[in-house]
Amino acid sequence: MPIKRKIVKVGRTSYSITLPKDWVELNDLKEGDFVLLEVNEVIIVKPPKR
Repeated sequence: MPIKRKIVKVGRTSYSITLPKDWVELNDLKEGDFVLLEVNEVIIVKPPKR
């Protein structure tokens, strides 16, 4: 199910989006953890393999 997120400018050269809290908790992630991005025509966010 698609989730709409707003793009936020961070500093002079970067942008960010937030991750849904439920997804972060489901994948046992916390602040400071890394996620994997697959970047092509679309961006896919994956939790790291543990």
